[in-house]
Amino acid sequence: MSKNEFIERISSSRKERTRVNILTENIVKQSEYSNLKDNCVELLNSCKREPRNTIGDLIYDVRNLVVHDFKIIKDTEYEKLTDIVNDFEMLVVSIVEDFLTTLE
Repeated sequence: MSKNEFIERISSSRKERTRVNILTENIVKQSEYSNLKDNCVELLNSCKREPRNTIGDLIYDVRNLVVHDFKIIKDTEYEKLTDIVNDFEMLVVSIVEDFLTTLE
């Protein structure tokens, strides 16, 4: 690996979106979280945001929506947001369990 390639990899790994994608890409079985993915897509569509394809990108985009533009989420979408939060909690538990299993 060249010095420039090494520096580029380090720089890209600092990006939060990249880290979320790496984590979900390597650990998460995409098919197990189809509800999370579908709910993220629906919420982003209802807020006039273009949904992306990967679960990592969707999670990151919903995070950005909540943090930076919460005011545009309609009251009718709060239930969907609750579903996303619940599914995300299950995803985090699964990631932690998988990590602990690898330590054994």
